[in-house]
Amino acid sequence: MPAGWHAVSSTGVQVYGGEWGSGSTGGFRGAGATTGGVLGYQPTTTTGDLTVTLTLVNNTGETIETLNIGYLGRVARVDQTRISSWAVTLNGQAVEDLAYSTDNTSGEAGAPGDETKTTQLTGLSITNGTEFTLTWTSPNPTGSGASRQIGLADFVVSTSALTPAAPSNLSYTPSTISGTVEVAISSLTPTVTGTVDTYSVSPALPSGLSINATSGVISGTPTAIAASATYTVTAANEGGSTTATVTVTVNSAPVGSTYSEWLNGATPSNAAFLDYVFGAVTPGTLDPSLKPTVAVTDGNLVLTYYVRQGTSGLTVTPKTSADLAAGPSGWVTDDVTVADVGDATTVNGVSVQQKTASVPVSGAKKFLRVEAVQQ
Repeated sequence: MPAGWHAVSSTGVQVYGGEWGSGSTGGFRGAGATTGGVLGYQPTTTTGDLTVTLTLVNNTGETIETLNIGYLGRVARVDQTRISSWAVTLNGQAVEDLAYSTDNTSGEAGAPGDETKTTQLTGLSITNGTEFTLTWTSPNPTGSGASRQIGLADFVVSTSALTPAAPSNLSYTPSTISGTVEVAISSLTPTVTGTVDTYSVSPALPSGLSINATSGVISGTPTAIAASATYTVTAANEGGSTTATVTVTVNSAPVGSTYSEWLNGATPSNAAFLDYVFGAVTPGTLDPSLKPTVAVTDGNLVLTYYVRQGTSGLTVTPKTSADLAAGPSGWVTDDVTVADVGDATTVNGVSVQQKTASVPVSGAKKFLRVEAVQQ
């Protein structure tokens, strides 16, 4: 082993048992730099606790008051049921932030369950020339069955701040968004291994959607139709980055609209104009600006239409329905808001008033129509 390192099992096997991840006989396991550079151990029901000790000397020329320590806790044979763990001490004092268990299921690079552990210890007083000791202890796992192998790799200790390990395993579940114009999407929250300083996305998300640069949450209310496209989210810190993709589609609002025009015995010469203006009886050429329109605005289905002014006995009533199969009884005035838009205008000698009828959509299918009756 490298200078300063010492590893021993309190009872049982104290021999090298082969490559990391191989075999089930109790003993040490190892791997060279090309295969992970790991100091590992295979516990069994007959082996004792494993103790790994590193003795260092402060040769900085000054008293150490702060130490930054990190290592990669590793696991092999993850399909086994007995769980190994590391408890870490500095000069006999527990360092909880460095504790590691092979029960970890999130995992990092290498194998499912590998995990980078880092901490900064302050308030120390290690004088120049003084030895200090870091100890990893792995108690023999309890329970029955075979044990997972536990390992230690990529150790670093420094009086300067450590560069964090790059985040990994970024994902969104689900990874597909099928949104609707003017309807808020269900927020997507990422899962990731490691620490993340910033999240970003490329290309830019459809209008109205955004990603939180701190949490990575994708949310918002789309404001325009967008064809299906793939977007790459990057989670990054000082040590590197990891990416995941999400597919986003924004559809038009799932709503419909109908309106019933009052023709009042219209002849072919004026039927087109009467189709668009309730109560109009004067023949003329259709003005396209008077055509009823429908839109979804701020979560409301909005129907814009025109009514002739001064028509005795004319009743114009906008109604809404959520289910056309319900028939006439399904059309109601509940939640319908009617408003005039500006002042009346004269078109083809007829005074007409622009109006709007709106009803909240709230993500459900809604229909609007105008019922006009001349008494």
